[in-house]
Amino acid sequence: EEREQAMREPLLKLDVHDKAAVRDLILSLLVLWKSDPLLRIIADPQEYQVLLRRLPEERLAEHLANDERDLGIYFGRRLAADNPELGGLLGAAFRGLFLMTLHEKEIGQELLQPVLTFLIEAVLDKVYGNEEKP
Repeated sequence: EEREQAMREPLLKLDVHDKAAVRDLILSLLVLWKSDPLLRIIADPQEYQVLLRRLPEERLAEHLANDERDLGIYFGRRLAADNPELGGLLGAAFRGLFLMTLHEKEIGQELLQPVLTFLIEAVLDKVYGNEEKP
């Protein structure tokens, strides 16, 4: 939870109208996600299942029911506050980007960063258009 809060804090300060700042923050969060050992354990499907079995049922239910704790969903809602449908789509796209970091071997270590950057820019172009600022 402390790590989640540390990842969420920059989102609260982010100027969502600055496309370059949004792109840079997403990339930095992906690097943090990829390099943090605890987050990597949680992201491993087998390890995650072990962790879920250890959590008390009420804690698990609270965690699963609280979409605001999902950074992808939270970020999507921040970027598209006036369009809930787009916010949900963005949330799923960001979650997909985070999960993509788990497949570095399949994508290719040398290609992962350029692919992530390309996809982030494509998603943000959908939100902002091709301009650096909307």
